[in-house]
Amino acid sequence: RRADPAAYDLYLLGMQKLRDMVGDNSMLAVRYFEEALGIEPDFAKAHAALSNALQAATLFQFIPPDEALAKAREAAKQAIALDPELPDGYAALGGLDWNFYWNWGPVVEANNHALALAPSNFDVLASYGFVMALTGQFDTGIERIRQVTELDPLTVDHEVQVGWVLQWAGRYEEALEQYTYAMSIIPDDDKHRLMRSTTNMHIALTLASLGRSEEAQAACERAMQMAEGDVLMASGTAILHARLGMREQALELFGKYEAIADETGGYADPITGLYVYVALGDYERAIDYAEQAVDDRSSSVIFIPQDRDLDPLRDNPRFVALMERTGLTPWAR
Repeated sequence: RRADPAAYDLYLLGMQKLRDMVGDNSMLAVRYFEEALGIEPDFAKAHAALSNALQAATLFQFIPPDEALAKAREAAKQAIALDPELPDGYAALGGLDWNFYWNWGPVVEANNHALALAPSNFDVLASYGFVMALTGQFDTGIERIRQVTELDPLTVDHEVQVGWVLQWAGRYEEALEQYTYAMSIIPDDDKHRLMRSTTNMHIALTLASLGRSEEAQAACERAMQMAEGDVLMASGTAILHARLGMREQALELFGKYEAIADETGGYADPITGLYVYVALGDYERAIDYAEQAVDDRSSSVIFIPQDRDLDPLRDNPRFVALMERTGLTPWAR
């Protein structure tokens, strides 16, 4: 049956916010979906969308995982119970297990099921592509994400995501080319400000990996000008300075990152400390932060198995034990 018109309008508003990478839109999306469900509690698509919005709010460090995960799982399960043929619920549940619980066997199963139900669904294709990439199947992952851009060329965020996968794979020249292309098509307006700033930060980090320090710092400055005070930008800036060997500045910026997260009521992801201290060569301190990230169920833990920037830790016994604890060892490089 069709949803109540008022509930459906709120659902559409939530989906618009969820897909716009600007400020705290994920939190606004949560509110819209909750309002929609207040009008129509049996609205399956709104339950699935609420699960995705809660996960996004945690991913973008607006709320800590322990405040969102149980509610996100319940929303995804409710979507499936209300409409077993709806792919959205399976994709949301798969994303939750993938991002925060690292239980990748069911994740692959859930994404395969969702893909069978809706082979042209943008969210399903993107989710499947990320699962492939994060299990080391980079080419397959890129192919799936590119399908989204072919089906709808206006989904510019997926052009950025192809760059992410290339960067994880250590294919830095290709990643830089992809990010540069993405910047050429992302609209230069307030709606896309955060997307442009995060893409510039990825350009900066990629340039640092290529040893192009001055260009990296310039890209970082552009990113910060677009989103000054943003917690993700503060994280990226601290990591970048660590990779450029600027120890004092990196540690000062890391402290500012934690302060910004505290002041805004957000979440200071320990994964930032992991990357800062790996780049500075303090591997034991880096693993301290990695352990905290695992304890917190940080969504950023999923990047650890394939990220080349963490290669100095691969043979460290503490790090090996931590990966075994997460269950991610079979997918580690």
